[in-house]
Amino acid sequence: MFRLSATTAERAFLSTAPAGRGDRRMAIGVALASLVGFAATVPFARVPLPAVWAFIPSYESAIAVIDLITAVLLLSQFGRLRSRALLLLAAGYLFTALMVVPHALTFPGLFSPTGLLGAGPQSTAWLYMLWHGGFPLFVIGYALLCKRDGRTAWPLRYAGAAALCATVAVIAGVCALTLLSTAGAVLLPEIMEGNGYTTVMKLVVSSVWTLSLLALLVLSRKRPLAVLDLWLMVVMCAWLLDIALSAVLNAGRFDLGFYAGRIYGLLAASFVLVVLLTETGNLYERLARSLQLAEERNDDLRASAERLAQSEQALRIARDEAIDAETAKSQFLATASHDLRQPLHALNLFISALRRRVSGAEAPALVDNMGSAVKSMQMMFDSLLDISKLNAGAVTPDIQDFPIENVLSHLRNEFSGPAAAKGIDFIIRGSAATVRTDPTLLQSILRNLISNAVRYTKAGHVAVECRERGPFLRLQVVDTGIGIPADKIELAFNEFQRFDKSDAKERGLGLGLAIVKRLARLLGLHIEAASEVGRGSTFAVEIPIGTSAATSERDPGMAATSLVGRRVLLVEDDPLVRDAVAREIADWGAEAITAATPDEALQLFAAQPKRRPEVAIIDRDLGKGMSGPQLLRALVARFGALPAVIVTGATDPEALAELRAARYRWLTKPVDSDTLKRVVGDLLPARSPASS
Repeated sequence: MFRLSATTAERAFLSTAPAGRGDRRMAIGVALASLVGFAATVPFARVPLPAVWAFIPSYESAIAVIDLITAVLLLSQFGRLRSRALLLLAAGYLFTALMVVPHALTFPGLFSPTGLLGAGPQSTAWLYMLWHGGFPLFVIGYALLCKRDGRTAWPLRYAGAAALCATVAVIAGVCALTLLSTAGAVLLPEIMEGNGYTTVMKLVVSSVWTLSLLALLVLSRKRPLAVLDLWLMVVMCAWLLDIALSAVLNAGRFDLGFYAGRIYGLLAASFVLVVLLTETGNLYERLARSLQLAEERNDDLRASAERLAQSEQALRIARDEAIDAETAKSQFLATASHDLRQPLHALNLFISALRRRVSGAEAPALVDNMGSAVKSMQMMFDSLLDISKLNAGAVTPDIQDFPIENVLSHLRNEFSGPAAAKGIDFIIRGSAATVRTDPTLLQSILRNLISNAVRYTKAGHVAVECRERGPFLRLQVVDTGIGIPADKIELAFNEFQRFDKSDAKERGLGLGLAIVKRLARLLGLHIEAASEVGRGSTFAVEIPIGTSAATSERDPGMAATSLVGRRVLLVEDDPLVRDAVAREIADWGAEAITAATPDEALQLFAAQPKRRPEVAIIDRDLGKGMSGPQLLRALVARFGALPAVIVTGATDPEALAELRAARYRWLTKPVDSDTLKRVVGDLLPARSPASS
């Protein structure tokens, strides 16, 4: 692990860094947006909606994953700062992640008519109340312990044991509450009469809501107010709205209040995770700057023998810190790219399935709101991971000749819908030119520019124009949006810069243009920007024109082959993602053949030599044992030429180079339903009428 002095640590971590004016404005904006959505939902909270059972495991799996990641990041900060308050807060997030499990298992009608674990009629309701009443107690304890942490810190030699004891205590507490709510339900008063509340339930809900409000008040009186405290206050606001919609103002399960409350619960779980991930990127950047300053100081220290010895010692320490920081960064990128995208990948596919299944006047809008929330989380995670990879130098361009229309067709499919939903025109004036650059990185540059243009254009149009200029093709994105002040255009390319903060609905981290600038520099391209407030903006890039004879594979955005009756092998170790993708394949009319491990996939190929799948979808990371590319090599070695192959989740340069050499397709996670279907259909040969 890298080492920081006490002063540096206080500036580096969100739990100790004081909240600035910009932090307060963003937090207030998010809180106000949540309240506006709550006010709009309240009049319709009792409107009944279809009982979408898949929503419950999807929602609670996402909550569990997000809260577990947040708990791990907070425990990591505890390891550096040894703050009792941080340990208690990490235990609170672990508590919410674990309480989700018995709540889902005991939910009546989900896995069995009365729920599992010996659940009774009251079990699920009591678990919900204990879950939502327990977390505010952890937050209150955190706020009170922060004052004591200012005077004393936990000794380093006890930190590991303290974290282990806290984890064991939380697990034991969750087990005890589960046992009390199920086997010991007779000891608890009845709080539900059908879908209605008893008098006891009204007292319990009032107590839980009061605890949440008390946690918010205690946090607001904490001084000094750290950035983490500010976002915990936003979390408690969303927590209060969750309880109000799903346990007070609604009429019962599966009405609008029930679904909307769960969405607020998902938002409450996400806020602290997002700021912790932002903090991680900032921390690594500070470490890089510190290393650069240390090297500059070393040049001055070589003047004398005595100072030379001191500089050598400083260099050894700095080198150790750099190695530890680089190791931590590599581990973060390796795990975050897979683990953070896995639940989003599953949620995207489940929401696609819900959109096809739900009915009723309010249901489609609710599913669209869920999809919008997941897409927003996905964009924030992708931006944070992309900027971290670029900072770490983990992106290697693959320069090649390709028709520019291949990239433009993807963007046309991706942004036509969002632009139409806002009532603006989305225009692409294409070109038949062949360009020479990295197609994936160029698509990322244009995607960020178009995404910004669509987000900040409320009327008019967004246009992508192609113009040949000698040996270059000039691509420019033109919009009629809000514009950027002329004296701040250069600042727009800095990280976390947002100039339009008046509309709280426009969410983003301000990383899009920073990513564009880094990618353009990596490809040797120059970005031009011009803007006028109230008139719109133009961003342009010139790309070298390649050989006109270059060809490319058929674009996956073209019309796909019919998938009815086709056999598709899915190798995925994550059961949630495996179930979501299998459902999508079944909805296409295709036959899904699933395997959880490489051994299962090999057995499937050996058992049915005459009915082998026509397309294989294989995850890059399959847990312990073989990786996706290793499984592909084993299949080729044993069974010869493979059917068409799609590898999901591959991001490292070595894996991508291997897949390109084998002419396999790959998709980064999360993958949306339409893209997956297009790529599968693109790989399958069309059947003749006789064979179909």
